[in-house]
Amino acid sequence: MFETIAIAQQIIEERFTAQDVDLLMNALVPSVRFRVDADGDGRVGGTRMGGTPDMPAIRAWPARPAPENAREIAERGGPDGLEDRLRHLEADMPYAFIAQIDLEEADALGIAGDLLPKEGRLLFFYDLVTGPYDTDWQSGQVIWDSAPRDLLVTQEIPAELRDAEQAYRAALAVEMAAYPDLLEETLSGGSPYGGPRRAMELTANYALPAAYTVAFSLNAELKTRYEAEPELFAQPYDDLFYAYWNGGPGLRNQLLGVPVPEQDDPRFDAARADLDSRQAREEGLSEEALTEQIETRAGEWRLLLQVDLSDFMQVPQDGTIYFLINENDLGMRDFDNVIAVYQQT
Repeated sequence: MFETIAIAQQIIEERFTAQDVDLLMNALVPSVRFRVDADGDGRVGGTRMGGTPDMPAIRAWPARPAPENAREIAERGGPDGLEDRLRHLEADMPYAFIAQIDLEEADALGIAGDLLPKEGRLLFFYDLVTGPYDTDWQSGQVIWDSAPRDLLVTQEIPAELRDAEQAYRAALAVEMAAYPDLLEETLSGGSPYGGPRRAMELTANYALPAAYTVAFSLNAELKTRYEAEPELFAQPYDDLFYAYWNGGPGLRNQLLGVPVPEQDDPRFDAARADLDSRQAREEGLSEEALTEQIETRAGEWRLLLQVDLSDFMQVPQDGTIYFLINENDLGMRDFDNVIAVYQQT
């Protein structure tokens, strides 16, 4: 939202009364934004979106294991394409590569603190074909790779992903043959099997939380002020928030910070998935008790990465992916239990 604290102070002072400036300045949450590095050479180990990751030759590109409830997941997408989704789930298909974060670059910004490791890379993968129908640990994967940079190799896309993408584009060409201009635009971007390779640079960001997020609810003073003054405070607050987030491509991509939801705060989805698979099954919690647990535990989850799919694919595409991690796991540098949440309006 704001690149520096000074810019935040100036803009907030222009829009709010003096009594609210301190309240809003204290509510700012630091995060990291992405900016296309037009002069970037896509250096090995550097921050990027799309393309393929840099990993040691001995590390395998991760694949999604076939779930036991594959048909149930496939059916959540409706009858169209059901059998294709089912075959995808049963094939142990490699994930689509989403992003690579240079942790030394992130640390150099000075705002991540001890939240992230200070060396290596975070590699983000997601199942773009069926992940939107399955919020759990298997729809995405995050790898912390701390191998020295001189051991890294830019990976080739796995044959299974390459073949699936070629089949996908061939089917699109047939389906959209009557709309050549639209077809050309669509084929110029990414697909459910990967996005265009783009070198990125990281920049500091300071943002106010959306009024329907966990972070906002936990700020009692901010929430009270917002609810007490709908015209003098709440409306200017929302206007400022959405003027920024709707202001251009790529603005919804961020590392850390407060999620910008398309629906409800995705941390509720992560908490539900966690409780559904662990505690709720073991203890047989009622729906009411489960809801209370979700509301309590949502604050234990933290946003790792948020990616706008339109920006990732570089063609119009619905949805945002949120990679969320439990704070305890983050503190222990355990990225095996990251939950990927998909939302669209």
